[in-house]
Amino acid sequence: MKRADINALEKTLAHLPVDLKQHLANQLLGQINAQSHTLLETASQRHLVDTIYQFIFTG
Repeated sequence: MKRADINALEKTLAHLPVDLKQHLANQLLGQINAQSHTLLETASQRHLVDTIYQFIFTG
C-alpha cells in the first residue's frame, strides 16, 4: 500500500464515529483470524503429507 493511500485512509477514518471504527476493526480482525486458521491448517496438512511421504519412502 502506498503512503498516499494510507494517509487518505487515516483521514477518512478520523471522521468516522468510534462505534463504526470498532465495527470495522472487528471485521478486519475476523478476516485476519480466518486467514491465520487457514494458513495453520494448510501448514499442518503440509507437515502431515511430508511425514507420510518420509514414512513411505524412507521407512
